[in-house]
Amino acid sequence: MGKSMTKENTVSDTLDIQSIMVGIGSSAKSAAALLAQTSTDEINAVLKDISDAITHSKEQIIKANQLDLDSAKDKNLTSALIDRLTLNEERIDAIAQSVTDISALNDPVGEILETTTRPNG
Repeated sequence: MGKSMTKENTVSDTLDIQSIMVGIGSSAKSAAALLAQTSTDEINAVLKDISDAITHSKEQIIKANQLDLDSAKDKNLTSALIDRLTLNEERIDAIAQSVTDISALNDPVGEILETTTRPNG
């Protein structure tokens, strides 16, 4: 069973979420700087590795997802939310394919899309 919701729990959970989000933002900023210096070929190789790892880890992903689904049911989430949370082989294959599809896109880093001259120079 989940813990009962109290004002103290809510404040604590909010602080935890804020700390987590600040950490994610900081990590993303650091990663963006590194990624900007990484070649397209290196990025595409990593994307292929990610896609392969997803494909080869289907069984583990499905087992871990089952724990999430059990927890969702225990928390009485709606069937629509549980459906969105559910991963099966078809959905995992689609995720892996989406990662592969990203590697086929043109790399926009360093590309100038548009230039203008402001009236004041």
